[in-house]
Amino acid sequence: MRIQQLSGLERVFKNLLLNTFVMFKSPAKSGDIPALTPEDTVVFIRLHKIGDALVSTAGIKALKEKYGCKVIVIADKRNWFVFHKHPFVDEVVIYKKGLKGMMQTAAAVNAHHPVALVNLHDRPTTTGSILTGLIDARYKLSVYDESNSKLFSHTVPMPDPLKHHVVERMAASLEPLGITKNDSWNVVFEPSKEAKEKAEAFIRNLYPEGTRVVGVNISAGSRARYWGHENFRKLINWLEKANLHYILICAKDDLDLASQIVEEKYISCSESFEVFGAMIQKVDLLFTPDTSAVHLASASHVPVFGLYVRESEGYKNWNPYKSEYEWIINPQLITETGFDELSDKFEQFVQRVLFY
Repeated sequence: MRIQQLSGLERVFKNLLLNTFVMFKSPAKSGDIPALTPEDTVVFIRLHKIGDALVSTAGIKALKEKYGCKVIVIADKRNWFVFHKHPFVDEVVIYKKGLKGMMQTAAAVNAHHPVALVNLHDRPTTTGSILTGLIDARYKLSVYDESNSKLFSHTVPMPDPLKHHVVERMAASLEPLGITKNDSWNVVFEPSKEAKEKAEAFIRNLYPEGTRVVGVNISAGSRARYWGHENFRKLINWLEKANLHYILICAKDDLDLASQIVEEKYISCSESFEVFGAMIQKVDLLFTPDTSAVHLASASHVPVFGLYVRESEGYKNWNPYKSEYEWIINPQLITETGFDELSDKFEQFVQRVLFY
């Protein structure tokens, strides 16, 4: 109860801070945006989680390919590594919390004299809004929200989340720059050569005959979304009976859970996000309760069987943008659906994507 009260008070305070900040800011000037050039700098704001960063990469790539301009991304400690060494990002500025951190972040970006700023958040945040106000870009773009629209020179309506995938919603702000959806759009994640070699070596050493491999990701960002030892063991048993090879993929913090499911030799566990992503992109089918892994799979068109908790009815958030998929959505907890309840659906999916 105490935590809930603090959380509620924090939201009230942040909303008050945002409203006060917007109140004292002069309205951003609108007008036609001239064609960008390779000498121009565009800054993107994309804070929060890994999945949020991944689904933003399609729009960033589209802008970089169209104009060749310098791209700077403001990220935070939870997702900066998605943009680090990214082929379409020139520099990452890691946001530091607090007023001093905001000022330092804005100063680091302003040193590049950005022409445009693009807010990649689909709803207003206090941090993103204040950073927007502090950054000296002539053009500022975002999806429309009444609470902070004054900060932006160009806003667009939020695409219907029941009809448009989150990848498309994240890129909607780019429309005033002439960036619109096309069939080539997809999540962009390109692991380094070293990360790819590590993933390939792991699979090759485990299965030298080169057969198809099912990746089972057990990490979901929170142990509250852990599917449970028994369910994962039943899944592994099913794969073994079906003569399908597998690897268990997990984050370093979940190694103790993985070791209770399979022998160590079947576990791919790395502190490197690049290696984690490279492993997902090397399997032939991915089973996962985590949306970040889903978006990584989409980048390489790896088929996905997903297990999720319903957050927003019908929203096109969780499915991979460019991969074949099947999913199970639970009302509250993923543990409410045991392996026995989804085994028929999983078998049909396996038959469709691996034995077509």
